[in-house]
Amino acid sequence: MNKTFVLSVGGSLVATPGPQVEFVKKVAEMLIRLKEKGILCHVVIGGGRPARDYIAAKRACAEGLNPDLTNAECDECGILATRMNAHLLLAALGKHARQSIPTDTTPDAVSPGLITVMGGTIPGQSTDAVSVKLARAIQCKNVINATNVPGVYEKDPRKNPGLPMLEKISHDQLIGIVGTTFTPGMCTVIDPIAAQILKEDAITCYVLDGSNLDNMEKCILGEGFHGTTIA
Repeated sequence: MNKTFVLSVGGSLVATPGPQVEFVKKVAEMLIRLKEKGILCHVVIGGGRPARDYIAAKRACAEGLNPDLTNAECDECGILATRMNAHLLLAALGKHARQSIPTDTTPDAVSPGLITVMGGTIPGQSTDAVSVKLARAIQCKNVINATNVPGVYEKDPRKNPGLPMLEKISHDQLIGIVGTTFTPGMCTVIDPIAAQILKEDAITCYVLDGSNLDNMEKCILGEGFHGTTIA
């Protein structure tokens, strides 16, 4: 079996409230096991609480002293946090991964036969968008969004308990749910930039609870899994 996936792993799973060492090790074990079966999974990791804490701290430091501080300048802190999180998985993967963290989404971000691990790239987008842009660059048609909810819902299930999860939706349905405009700090299951690229490139996206690695592995192997398929 030869197949490639791009995994977008939420920083809430890797580094909230602090570095989740055992979880990172289990992710690495899964990725190595899949690689040995001929399935290569490249990973884009979010910032989680460290990103939010440093962005808030930067704003607090600037208050009253630097009124010209921009959202983009704050985003730079968040991007650095994602790359710190990426270093954790890179350490756990060792020889199985490219031992450098790409800073942009081009075909050169991937080395033959090795797992790529990266974080954010530029201000103004989430790591959801980075993962989908990486998939576009390497012509990968399978993206997994490993988040902290079981799948896609019409509204935030944490604020609207009892809503049914949507098991399969179209790209247009996803865009209808998440909208078309990205704003810093917005909370959607997939950011609008990523949703648009998924549609344009006809990329299949699977949304699932990233804390359940057994379920994620089933999804990657093409077995029955719990989550949402966007196609």
